[in-house]
Amino acid sequence: MTYQAQFPDQMLGIQVGRKVKSLRRAHALTRKQLAERANISERYIGQLENGQANVSLNVLNRIVSELGVQITNVLPGGGNGVLHEPLRHLLSALDADAQEKAFDLLSAEFGFEPRPRKGIALVGMRGAGKSTLGHGLAGLSGIPFKRLTGMITDEAGMTIAELIELGGVNGFRRLERKVLDQLIGEPERVILETGGGIVANRETYDYMRSHFTTVWVKAKPEEHMQRVIDQNDLRPISGRSSAMADLKTLLLERQRAYAKADFILDTSGRAEKDCLGELAEIAGETLSPALQVSAAR
Repeated sequence: MTYQAQFPDQMLGIQVGRKVKSLRRAHALTRKQLAERANISERYIGQLENGQANVSLNVLNRIVSELGVQITNVLPGGGNGVLHEPLRHLLSALDADAQEKAFDLLSAEFGFEPRPRKGIALVGMRGAGKSTLGHGLAGLSGIPFKRLTGMITDEAGMTIAELIELGGVNGFRRLERKVLDQLIGEPERVILETGGGIVANRETYDYMRSHFTTVWVKAKPEEHMQRVIDQNDLRPISGRSSAMADLKTLLLERQRAYAKADFILDTSGRAEKDCLGELAEIAGETLSPALQVSAAR
């Protein structure tokens, strides 16, 4: 028997519905678009926003995840502990990028202690050199190298293609977040290679960035493509005359999100050892004890 916590108070349901509606409009989404993203009915979204839905926490969580917030952000009194009303109003009016800048300014002013880093996370498109550099850094530091996509397929017992076919992209993204949660909960530090599309879920990407030192491993589109082909993987160009144009478009769409990484490592036209040396310098503060032991050997 599955238990679903529900809101018994009608007024509470109305307040939650209003917040969901406000967030949906702020994202310029129709009810139909939000319903498709959360994989629920458009009718249910309408009932929720009108305070008439019998709301379960797991369904509500799916909805607010597509709106880029935590579930506490739509609960009355939840989402922040800001007591000074003008500051609360200011923060609520800022978009995610501006809130991040505000956090940096407040941290510098009031000396907040930074969150301990779980390890190094490599982000970027396939063919940039994430796997090669991740394995190399693991060899230098003795810290395990893990591939997030590999962990997801192990968890599901099926390929990425099968996962998406079965549960859609949203189902895959939910499992991606679950696996990332499990990894962050483990005690050991890791060097993590992420899939190129992790930036598609802003909340998951921001969550990962808050726990890892992130490095955008980038390259020119032509090098991305050639490196994949050199690995005998012809899928990117199979039957697609516009493959290069598609790759450039995808890079353009994602580059702003990738650029939020703590560091950028451009591998274009560079030797592997030089790139690895730069990555080791970047990782020094996060992995310094392990790298110092390696250097002593």
